[in-house]
Amino acid sequence: MKRSSLSAVKSAGLGFRMPHFADIMKRRDEVPWIELLLDNWLCEDGIVADRLERLINTFPITFHGVGLSIASSSSVDEDYLQQVKNLLDKSDALVYSEHLSFSRTGSQFIPDLLPFPFTSKTLEHVANKIDFVQSFLNRQMLIENVSAYIDFPNNDFSEEDFITDLVKRTGCGLLLDVNNMYVNQVNLGRDAERALKHLPLDAVQEVHLGGHEAGEGFLIDAHNNKVCPEVWDIYQRTINLTGPVASLIEWDNDIPSFDVLLGEQQAAQKILDRAQSDPSLVSEINYG
Repeated sequence: MKRSSLSAVKSAGLGFRMPHFADIMKRRDEVPWIELLLDNWLCEDGIVADRLERLINTFPITFHGVGLSIASSSSVDEDYLQQVKNLLDKSDALVYSEHLSFSRTGSQFIPDLLPFPFTSKTLEHVANKIDFVQSFLNRQMLIENVSAYIDFPNNDFSEEDFITDLVKRTGCGLLLDVNNMYVNQVNLGRDAERALKHLPLDAVQEVHLGGHEAGEGFLIDAHNNKVCPEVWDIYQRTINLTGPVASLIEWDNDIPSFDVLLGEQQAAQKILDRAQSDPSLVSEINYG
């Protein structure tokens, strides 16, 4: 099985969105790597395919999927998975990641990344599906923790213990979204710092940073704002524990100018650079 080659990347990249195509090609030297939303790039011809080829030939690429629905009760859609495999092989992507969520019920696609209960039964089910996907693709995948707006009373595990067992059983990697951790801390009362200390941090190969939107007494993971101070703090704590790790700025809605996006990327890079230049900063948080 092909292992992820993202673990050697210690820099901050950008989640590419089409309105920034001209800017990112013009200023390619300022962007060390990019992540593409996989499901937007599955077509095999036309302007999308042409731009994909140009991006592949210019940047190191990762792909982030939203359509796998790894936690749904139905089996994996093998036709969809073959399209994913073709794209990953064609692009020589550094990594493929997906969300620890479900977005399908039977043949019905739900335009959201929905949480599910953390039980022994769902652990077995999701682990089997991850094993199948990794075997089919012949490569390791990363799973991402997701934001949630409801919790389940019948959980057997905390989210971090569920993820830890998944990593142990399947050998998958972890994409840690620190904004989602903060959203869940506010919405569900989960403790982001406790979670950090109990997650399998040696499996973290990528970190996502993004902005959220405030609702009435809760947060929406809208990816439509700058990273807030509280999320920067969780990110700093994460890097203190993991050391420098590939980190990505996500911005999907109300897309700003390219300079605003680069400003966020540069802020993340400064934190990575400090950890790289001063290893004594790493592990300053007590695991006890």
